[in-house]
Amino acid sequence: MVTLFFGGWDIPFTLWDNYAHSLGASIATFIVFMIKILLFVFVFMWVRWTLPRFRYDQLMALGWKVMLPLALAYIVLMAGAILGLSYAGYIRGSWQFGATLLVLNLIVVAVVFLILDRGRVISPAYSRLDRRNLQKLRQAALDRARFSPAEAGD
Repeated sequence: MVTLFFGGWDIPFTLWDNYAHSLGASIATFIVFMIKILLFVFVFMWVRWTLPRFRYDQLMALGWKVMLPLALAYIVLMAGAILGLSYAGYIRGSWQFGATLLVLNLIVVAVVFLILDRGRVISPAYSRLDRRNLQKLRQAALDRARFSPAEAGD
């Protein structure tokens, strides 16, 4: 993942490591590579341990009905934004170009997670229940704990 998507051994926001061929540059790029790997592993484990597991049919429905259309809409939106900014005279790589795309991405994230999702996909399993059913489940768990089989045999 680091080699393909995160720039590999390249040190972010610098150019000296592309031209310096020394032991210090090699050690610095190795350290940056390891930091990127550790950050990716941390985020991967964090997401895997935090979010609930999906059944296979739920995962396929999420992928085909939600993620694929969102990804295609995002590609079309970003391509249109880049084309529009180019026609408006903004040069790729300028701070105005980058800032506009950053604001557009923040708007897209807000729309997806706050408006479209509303706690259905990224949420704990119990939040899908209404309050009455959740209270019934909690009461049933308390009743089971109170009348456990160990106490019933005494």
